[in-house]
Amino acid sequence: MGGVPVDRSKNNNFVQAVADVFEKRDRFRLTVAPEGTRAKVDQLKSGFYYIALRAKVPIVLCVFDWGKGVIRFDKPFMPTGDKEADFKYFYEFYGDAKGFHPKKSFIPKS
Repeated sequence: MGGVPVDRSKNNNFVQAVADVFEKRDRFRLTVAPEGTRAKVDQLKSGFYYIALRAKVPIVLCVFDWGKGVIRFDKPFMPTGDKEADFKYFYEFYGDAKGFHPKKSFIPKS
């Protein structure tokens, strides 16, 4: 299916390794989910952001809002390098959407 293995057991530069995959392939997609099933997440990790910056690829935000029963996709967003402003945009997009596991839903800190 086109998957790419990444060895997380070694101290590799994961961001660069994934950015290299983007460079080597004509077509590649990476999906990252902020809501986990094991623990509540209230802020995004930044790896996806740095991968997109380094690979010079857009980020497409998607939210599965189980509270409203809708799935929304945002337009492709090119990261600017101003992490604070870009993450503010991401957090506004996710807003108060409820995940499948409401107690573990990703509700961003302002």
